[in-house]
Amino acid sequence: DVLNTFENLPRTPKEEGLAEIKLKRKLEYKTFHKKQFVNPEKIYKSLDFLKKKQHPGYLFFDDIDVYESRCNEEDPKSHNLVFVYEDGIEKIVEINIHDKLISNFSVLDVFVKVACHISRGGKLEVIGKSIDKIKSVKNLTPFINESKNQIIGNVIYIDNYGNVITNITRSFFREISKSREFEISVRSYKFKKIHSKYSDIVNFSIDESKRNNDGQALAIFNSSLNLEIAIYKSNPVNFGTAASLMGLNILDTVTVNFK
Repeated sequence: DVLNTFENLPRTPKEEGLAEIKLKRKLEYKTFHKKQFVNPEKIYKSLDFLKKKQHPGYLFFDDIDVYESRCNEEDPKSHNLVFVYEDGIEKIVEINIHDKLISNFSVLDVFVKVACHISRGGKLEVIGKSIDKIKSVKNLTPFINESKNQIIGNVIYIDNYGNVITNITRSFFREISKSREFEISVRSYKFKKIHSKYSDIVNFSIDESKRNNDGQALAIFNSSLNLEIAIYKSNPVNFGTAASLMGLNILDTVTVNFK
C-alpha cells in the first residue's frame, strides 16, 4: 500500500536500515543500469525541506519534534543512540585502537570492531581513552570560491598507514568539477589524476623486476568515497607515509584547482 508506506515515513532507526534503489533502462531488461543504497537520513532531510516549502504533496509528514517523539515511544533504545544530549551522556571515550588493527580499510574496520564490542556489552575503556566532553569537529565542509574553480578541503583523518583522508567526497568533487581538468595540491605534491584503486599506478605490462612504484604518491577515492592521499605500499621505515613525507596533520589544507 503506497499511501500507508508514505504515511509511515520517515521510519524509526530500528525500522529504516538502507533502502536499495535499482534502476533499469527498460523494465524488460534483466540487468540494472544503476543500483544505489539510499541513506534514510537524507530522505528525512529532503522530506523536511519539502514540507517547510509548503509543497502540497508533503504537508502530512512529521516534523523533527514529532518524529523524535515517535522514535522515543516506539523505539527508545535506538532513540538514545540517534538523539544524543550532553546532559544524558554517562561516559565518553576517544577511540584509539587504530594501530591494533591489521587491515586495508581501517577507516571502516575500526567502527565495525567498536560496534561489535559495544553490542557484546564490552567496556568502553577497552576501545578508547576517557574524555570529559565531546570534541567539536569543524571544517567538515570544503570551501568553494566564487568562481567555482577551486575547492579548499581539509585533512580530517590519518589512518594507521599514514594515509591522509580529506573532507572532499567523490560526489562533491564531481558536482563541482563537471568533468573539467584539475590539479590537486598537497604541499609541494601535485596530482592530476584520481585513481579508483591503489594498484592503478602500476603498469602490469612491465616485468615486475623493472617496476618502481613502491613509495609513489597517489590520490584516490577510498572505501568511504573521500579523497585520500596515499603512498603505494607505504612503509614508515623505508619510504615513509603520506602524512610524514608531506608533513600533514589534521585540518591541514588540500586544494583542488579546476581549469
